[in-house]
Amino acid sequence: MIGQVVQAVSCEMLETLKKVDSDIRTINYQYGPAAQLKETLKQFDEDRSKCYEKYPLIFLVTPFVEKEGDGPGSYRRAMPKIGIAHHTTDDLKSSERYERSFRKVLLPLYDCFIEQLLASGYFPVRSERDLKLSRSIRDDIGRRPFLNISGASSDYIDGIEITNIELPIIQTSCCMSGDFH
Repeated sequence: MIGQVVQAVSCEMLETLKKVDSDIRTINYQYGPAAQLKETLKQFDEDRSKCYEKYPLIFLVTPFVEKEGDGPGSYRRAMPKIGIAHHTTDDLKSSERYERSFRKVLLPLYDCFIEQLLASGYFPVRSERDLKLSRSIRDDIGRRPFLNISGASSDYIDGIEITNIELPIIQTSCCMSGDFH
């Protein structure tokens, strides 16, 4: 489900982001455990043809908690951690990083992600007000942990961490069709 939301974000935002940053070629979506994410990003570095496909990056950290509802028609609640990251350099001041990374790339991506999440129909939430989440603007990442992933990237990145989110999912039967990732 999250992958399809990111695909909708890409359809909506990619051309605009390419105009803002000529190095942007795609919106990279990844999901998995921290070690897998680190290994995947390392592989992007090793393959020169993929170096421009690394950022901006939206990723879903697994595993994540999911609570069951109280019966048919009730809601399960998924509580994932989602990160949105974009490359930066270590010589920029916070004000410069805000202008280049956040205002032009990360915040529009975040806004579109939330908009597409609500519009997807996967979650019975009608407005951003009904969506419980914490958003952390991180301009201090460098090589520090991001979403509690130590050394998530060897790059200097700016990012937005989406945590404490509760996504209600309608419980239709004992077996859900589809995949949350």
